[in-house]
Formats: sequence, structure tokens, C-alpha cells
Amino acid sequence: MSMLLNMGSSASLLRRLVPLALLASVVGVAGFTARAQGYILAADPDITVLFIGNSHTHVNDVPGSVVELAAANGVIVDVEVIAPGGYTLRRHAADANVQAALASGDYDVVVIQEQSQKPAHHSDFIRETAPAADAMARTANASDTRIVYYQTWGRRDGDLYTGHATFGEMQSALTNAYDTLATDTGGTVAPVGETWRYVRDVAPHIELFDADGNHAAAPGSYLAAIVLTETIVEIDLVEAPAVGSIDDDLAGFLLNYANFAPTS
Repeated sequence: MSMLLNMGSSASLLRRLVPLALLASVVGVAGFTARAQGYILAADPDITVLFIGNSHTHVNDVPGSVVELAAANGVIVDVEVIAPGGYTLRRHAADANVQAALASGDYDVVVIQEQSQKPAHHSDFIRETAPAADAMARTANASDTRIVYYQTWGRRDGDLYTGHATFGEMQSALTNAYDTLATDTGGTVAPVGETWRYVRDVAPHIELFDADGNHAAAPGSYLAAIVLTETIVEIDLVEAPAVGSIDDDLAGFLLNYANFAPTS
């Protein structure tokens, strides 16, 4: 069961989830295309999580994979998602409905993901990302909600806008920016981008990128979900279930790579 929640100017997907059998239907909302699976409402979740981001969160349904990974390792996670395509933290921070969600105290963890270029562009980071993250973090901290920053990955071929010629250069800038946010606001970084860097080095045959060189292919999203799950539930996963096009073998390989990857 998938349920849609409209939150003012934000389009969002509400998921209170415990995985059951996979269904074949698909749900779409305002640039958010998520696989619809068999779910029941989590009556007594171990952890409640609010994801705030954009397409790097909703493409390939990263939050749904987090739910499944956690469940396979004995943890019930209740997830809500606010992730319209292209959104920046500045837009999220200005949204009264996002502010209300952060202030509600309904979540144990909030996962914050910035637009993929902003943290790697120095002036954008200073003028936009850092103030927005600080405002969101202050509201979350006041409601005793733990903050996890979803460190994204550099673009496959670098990015002219941010001034980085290669994936590695852009990734280093992103890593530094997310580390700064975590230090300044008392959050924790989920080192997704650095894990991507490691897997691209040791297993280049696994294609993490979609054809656009920006968004994730299914293996890249699943790898992101592993890193996020381990950061959210604060355990090393030992089980990685098959999800969609990710079969048991690939899931196991990605889990092993994630557990061996350096974090910075």
C-alpha cells in the first residue's frame, strides 16, 4: 500500500511501511515516481524517519529500499518522504509545511539531502545551503530529532557549473561540504558519495550512474540505501534482500563493498 500526502507547495510521498510481497503497479506524483509495493502500516515502528530531498532521494525509491533493508535486519522503519524533483534546501526551509514537519517531534531521524550541485559550488554553499541547513537543523534539534545528512555523489564527468572537471574533484567538494554541515549543526553524515567513489574504484563493472551521468541507476540507489540504512539504524547490516532489478548476488556484493568502504 502506498499513500500520497500533499503538503502545501511540496509534493510528497507518505510511506508508513512494512514490506510484504512486491506488487507490479507504479505510483507517480509531481516528478516522484516510486515503485508501489505490498505494504502494511507499521503499527509500532522501531524508528520513524522523515526524508527531505529531491530526485536523488526519490529516483528508484531509495526510502523504500531503506525500509526493506532495515526489515531484513530486524528493524521496522516508518518513513515519510518530501522529495519533489529539483528542490533545494532553501526551498524546503522556506516551506511552512516542511517547517511544521520538522517541529512536530513525530520523527526520530530526519534525512536531509541538498540539490546535487549546491554543496560543491562554494558561493552557493555559503549563501544558500549552509543557512538553510542550519535553520532546518535548529528546528529538528528543538524537537529532539536526530539529523542525518545524505551526502550525494559527484557527477560522472564533473560539472562545469561547480567548476570541477572530474567526478573525484566534485566528490571531494561534496564530502567537505557535508562534513561542514554535520559539524556545524550536530548532524551525522551518511557517506553515500564516498562509498560510490570506493565502488567505482574497486568494481568499475558495476554501473552506478544512470545514462544522464547525474542520477543513480538501480545499483547506485541500492548502494545509497545501504549506507543510509546503516547510518539511520546505527548497525552494520548483515542481510541485503533482492529489490526490483537488484538480485541477491548483486545485493550481497554491494553490501560487502559498502561495509569495506572508507567514509572520507
